Amino acid sequence: MPGMGGDHGNSATSALAVAFHRALLHQWFIVLAVLVMLFVLWNLLRLAALRARARDHQGTALRAPSMPAEPVARRLLRISLGGLWLLDGLLQSQSAIPASLANAVIKPVAAASSSWVTRFISHAIVVWNSHPVTTATAVFWIQIGLAIWLLSASRGLLSRLGGYASVCWALVIWIFGEVFGGLFAPGYSWLFGAPGAALVYLVIGILVGLPDRFWSSPRLGLEILRSLGAFLIVMAIVQAWPGRGFWHGRTDKSSFSGTLPRMLKIMAQSPQPQLFRSVVQHVASLSTSHGFALNLVVVLLIGLLGCMFLFCTMRNGRSRVLLGSLPLLPFVILYVVISVVVWVSVQDLGFFGGVGTDPNSMIPIALLLFSSYLATKTDASIQGFEIAPFNLSARGSISTLRSKIEHDPIQSLRTFIAVGALFITLLGAIPVMVLI
Repeated sequence: MPGMGGDHGNSATSALAVAFHRALLHQWFIVLAVLVMLFVLWNLLRLAALRARARDHQGTALRAPSMPAEPVARRLLRISLGGLWLLDGLLQSQSAIPASLANAVIKPVAAASSSWVTRFISHAIVVWNSHPVTTATAVFWIQIGLAIWLLSASRGLLSRLGGYASVCWALVIWIFGEVFGGLFAPGYSWLFGAPGAALVYLVIGILVGLPDRFWSSPRLGLEILRSLGAFLIVMAIVQAWPGRGFWHGRTDKSSFSGTLPRMLKIMAQSPQPQLFRSVVQHVASLSTSHGFALNLVVVLLIGLLGCMFLFCTMRNGRSRVLLGSLPLLPFVILYVVISVVVWVSVQDLGFFGGVGTDPNSMIPIALLLFSSYLATKTDASIQGFEIAPFNLSARGSISTLRSKIEHDPIQSLRTFIAVGALFITLLGAIPVMVLI
């Protein structure tokens, strides 16, 4: 699992850490200068709009076109994805990242996967190890840029572009950073992070990038819930599949243990606060002595919840079944609670160890599930006040921008911040494209 591993205290690592943080500091001054320039430009345009209005004898001004407020479900997804990118970017600034990420996180998973995966990922490992400071700073700025972009741009084409950009970057992370989410490595399990946090980011990015018409009915939320239900059923089958080691604790008096206790014992050795280490150690001990019972509980829980999400949403015509009359909310809450428990006790929060770069998949999936449930509530998803979107088209863009700055200065400032975030994202993306 990401975040496990290694000695990060040698002199080479320290030298790379110093160079890494120095590069981040230098680039931060560039980013700050661009943001200040955009703020000055916004302020000048706002003053010009106010002066133009003062010259208007009738006290009127052009009014920007408006659009419905952002649906609640989409807002939760957008803010959640922005917050996740922000957390990932901050984790990317850890001192051990340049020297150890490729060798301590990517390489072990690639080596344990199929031979073609090892060969495919080896290029990314070579690129990272050849340019550790450049690649580490590039990843940092891409993720910080995406975070600011998504958090600032709430509606319109600019906001949807933030979702599309997240899709592209999440795909890169899922393939090269997470080695296809560990799909071709042993121990693939919902407990350990399947299908990979980045793949969940990708799905959320697609949803954020969808046109507004997809959020006008409960259909989108129901489709996502059905898909998550089918996913959980598949994960229950994978968890229950004989020969994968999940049914075993300690199989005999030797030191050999099943998959779950073995992984938990490795995670407990990662640098982390004693409180979290003791929790993981306790679950490791429980899985060693009661491996069969613990795995049975996991299989039944995720399997039953998967069936509930899959069949509770079948409420139309002949597809209606007995489960279709059951409320969804209790099962959604139960899944969120289970996710938090697994995130703390099994996934070890996902980012301990000095090279952890994301909180693993449990929290993103829970956020996706809860947002999908909100999307099934049509009334709750479309209520709200109207806002004026930023018009990116050439026709009428100047008058629209002027009216937007005059009537809604906060929203227009957020638009300027999103443009600055686009620059920050490119500051990281361009070096990555050059190196590849």
